[in-house]
Amino acid sequence: DTLPSYVESYHRIRNHTFVDGTHVLVALCNPSNSPLSEVRVAVRTEAESAVCYHQDCSSRSVPAEQPEKGGSCRVFCIDAIAPYEIVLLEV
Repeated sequence: DTLPSYVESYHRIRNHTFVDGTHVLVALCNPSNSPLSEVRVAVRTEAESAVCYHQDCSSRSVPAEQPEKGGSCRVFCIDAIAPYEIVLLEV
């Protein structure tokens, strides 16, 4: 209940979360040779959407879902993360 974010789906991924009081920035890194799909990240926030930035400078809005276990987090699903790619999720 005290983590600012965690990966809800079963993936081997690095998660670094930065909180400044009003915004949450989640940096996700895929350290493997395999692409990841349907990465579900739970973030402690009340926001209804987030912006996902990929290394190719593309961005898209990601709607929030309620977590399966309930609680004060919202879940954001990232479609795909390429091998060794870093993705930023701004909430």
